[in-house]
Amino acid sequence: MNKRGAYFFILDAVLSSIIILVTIYFILSLRTKAPETLQSYAQGEDFMEFMMQTQVRDFNGNYTKSLMENGNITNTQRTLFEQMAEFHFYNKTGIAWKFMEEISNSSLLSHQGMNMWVEQDLIYNRSSERLEKANIVLSSKKMSFLRINQSYVDGPHTVEVWIWY
Repeated sequence: MNKRGAYFFILDAVLSSIIILVTIYFILSLRTKAPETLQSYAQGEDFMEFMMQTQVRDFNGNYTKSLMENGNITNTQRTLFEQMAEFHFYNKTGIAWKFMEEISNSSLLSHQGMNMWVEQDLIYNRSSERLEKANIVLSSKKMSFLRINQSYVDGPHTVEVWIWY
């Protein structure tokens, strides 16, 4: 009878240990993981690439469509980046501000701030008070050239974007 009691005790201990280990494994595997920082660092570059690869005709914004209808945007095959450079060249600062506002609102999160500079000219400022409290500021610089006609190319200009959290 003693051997049978020891057998049930060992079996009970083994089953209890398995249940405890499986429970601990599931609890530890369910803990939250920190976001990857590499993805965050690439966001400034991603925003600039989005502007450099998206044509105006492919961007689905109400303000952009109204600019096409009223003749402020004549070439819809230009990229958003080239269109921004054209607005800067012709000194259309109000249009450029609203154009960038629409682009940034559609592609960035609401808690992110953004500045866009062409040389020393501030083209767009999404939220300056958040810049002073930002944990991280990401930037991307590109060179801008704009073909005005067959014989004149404006540039080079340095275009810089700051995105912060």
